[in-house]
Amino acid sequence: MHPVAGPVILLAAMFAMFQAVFAGAASAGMSGGLTEGLVADGAIAGGGSVIVFLPQILILENLG
Repeated sequence: MHPVAGPVILLAAMFAMFQAVFAGAASAGMSGGLTEGLVADGAIAGGGSVIVFLPQILILENLG
């Protein structure tokens, strides 16, 4: 794809998906409270999982 148009289209698609998910959650009355805790805990736990395995991934990548 085009070196300029490709990333622009990707960012536009990601922004549209982000807006669709959060607009749907807000219209369903899922803002704050339990949902906010699930998102924060999920993001923190997911980021922690990546950080834990990142050294192993980098070591194996350099060996292979």
